[in-house]
Amino acid sequence: MINMLIHTSFPDLQLTNKWLDTYSSAGGGGLIRDHNGVLIGAFVEFYGDCNCNIAEVKAMRRGIKMCITKGLTNVIVESDSSIVLNLIKRIRKLPWRFNDIIEQIQTMTKDHNFVFCHTLREGNNSADKLANLGEESKTVSIFNEAVSLPLNVRASMQLEGDGIPNFRFRQKKNKFVINDIT
Repeated sequence: MINMLIHTSFPDLQLTNKWLDTYSSAGGGGLIRDHNGVLIGAFVEFYGDCNCNIAEVKAMRRGIKMCITKGLTNVIVESDSSIVLNLIKRIRKLPWRFNDIIEQIQTMTKDHNFVFCHTLREGNNSADKLANLGEESKTVSIFNEAVSLPLNVRASMQLEGDGIPNFRFRQKKNKFVINDIT
């Protein structure tokens, strides 16, 4: 089985319950690795102003196209967006904005073995770094070997390969917070 991680990046964006109406500059990124964690391909892409879920499905579509182009048909697609995963699985009603992209994803994957799974954001660190690069660089880049990836992404992949956990740290209201627990 091939593993594909997808993530999107939104600098300065704080999500609210109005997720369909929140727009910001967005980038996406993803990694395609084999069952041993060896990189098969990766990408970064800039999407302009769109909401986080549109960017997530665009990144997923890009990654799926890459898999199919490389002849990969047994793929585990991991995303940290349960909303998008529920849209693809048709657990959640599709808003009209998603129809075309979700239909493209479903058409591309219907004759292949693509399994869509949720992963925590902390388990998606390498793809997160690529997504940030997509938003910052405002370009599209395709990587076919690990040596061509940015150093911070390679370092993140090495830590993941060594089984070292990833922790998110951020400052909140003059307190140091680990995983939103104060």
